[in-house]
Amino acid sequence: RFGRRARLSKIKKSSIEDSKIAHLYWAIFFCGDEMKLYYLTESFYNSAISILVEVEKKSNRPYAMICIKIDNNLFAVPLRSNIQHPHHYPTSTTENNIKGIDYSKAIIITMDCLNTKRKVTIDKDEFCVLRGKDRIIADQFKVYIKKYKSIIQKKKKNIDLFGHEEKFIRYSTLQNYHSELFI
Repeated sequence: RFGRRARLSKIKKSSIEDSKIAHLYWAIFFCGDEMKLYYLTESFYNSAISILVEVEKKSNRPYAMICIKIDNNLFAVPLRSNIQHPHHYPTSTTENNIKGIDYSKAIIITMDCLNTKRKVTIDKDEFCVLRGKDRIIADQFKVYIKKYKSIIQKKKKNIDLFGHEEKFIRYSTLQNYHSELFI
């Protein structure tokens, strides 16, 4: 359970030195108004990140794990900054920068990808924005997946795509999961 003040946990210097790269992947489980945070395991990152297309490869990329089961898949969706498209749930917006949950970079994971031994918290402002918004985020993400599937079906039927549709599928991580999404 989180108090009013929530921040990213500090990583001990020795743990960074022990691994080649400190991976700061974590997950948020939305359960009503209570969020539980987990890092994704380094072994998942090392094995999956190199074979997946369009996945964020920054070593400090946090993933917000939303309990959304779609076609029997569990999705992790990253928190990002400098988002330049409308496929996100904003957590902070300034004149030059949009931060939020970026649906276009979602990945499919399993429960064994979660590191339950490391404690993680997030910035208080982001926590407040996300708190209680699980249903809205899940619904928006389901619409994103439906739109992706619709564009792919259009492409399979050799129907010409608009430029924005080409960009939509080119920059989406869902292109890694056609079999899992039954496309």
